[in-house]
Amino acid sequence: MLTDDELEAVIDDHYLGEAQTLTAGAEASLLKLAELRGRLNPEQAHRWAEVKDAFRRSRALGGAGDDPVDRAVGALGLLADRVSGVTAAIGRATDR
Repeated sequence: MLTDDELEAVIDDHYLGEAQTLTAGAEASLLKLAELRGRLNPEQAHRWAEVKDAFRRSRALGGAGDDPVDRAVGALGLLADRVSGVTAAIGRATDR
């Protein structure tokens, strides 16, 4: 009979071993699994946020086969997001 923590550790070890046979996306798959199971530690949560942000940027900019106009529009959208973030940071700094 296993405790809940022991069972979670067995599951973690199993999926880590299975991920060793994967190539692309293994890290993202393991982080997503940990998120779904509610087992992300703070370091993993930070890394998962980075992976998702990189994916969003990649999708917005499009791949090599995408239309150049679509990629340009995506790049402008990312630029607008960044400018919005800078504006919010400046607003927070001046509020202090």
